[in-house]
Amino acid sequence: MAWTWFQGTGMINGSGLVNDGVNLSTCRNNRDVTWTYNQGVLINALVQLNRLTGDANALSTARRIGDAMTTSGYLSPGGILREPNEPDTCGGDGASFKGAAIRGLGVLNAAAGGAYDTYLTRNADSAYGRDRDSLDMYGSHWAGPFAGTSHSCQHSALDLLDAVR
Repeated sequence: MAWTWFQGTGMINGSGLVNDGVNLSTCRNNRDVTWTYNQGVLINALVQLNRLTGDANALSTARRIGDAMTTSGYLSPGGILREPNEPDTCGGDGASFKGAAIRGLGVLNAAAGGAYDTYLTRNADSAYGRDRDSLDMYGSHWAGPFAGTSHSCQHSALDLLDAVR
């Protein structure tokens, strides 16, 4: 099973965050960056695995990653999700990474009875108040200040607002 292989790679580091890749020679954690999307994609997959198989360990691991992501001073300084490369210019694919992270966390939040409501609401309030222009266009720096926008920024903001509903 793919999940068994993934667990064997050590991609979930000692902080409970998911690293970005494996060393192709060793099939072990390459200790690369812990981008936000890595957290959300695996969280979402683990919630779905739990739904399909009833594997309680999958949901427990999703919670551990969710807790690590939302309390990490690296990914959530001040309780607001950020990319390791912020501030950037809201260009390229990086601006969509937070959307995948928040989408996964929203799925986990629903499965965990609203355990992440406060975190999601804090992020939505911050993005609305600090990272939006007069045309209601969102940027990629949810803690602010607004520094520009792109379609990827809008997509991530929509994922955030959807996760809060």
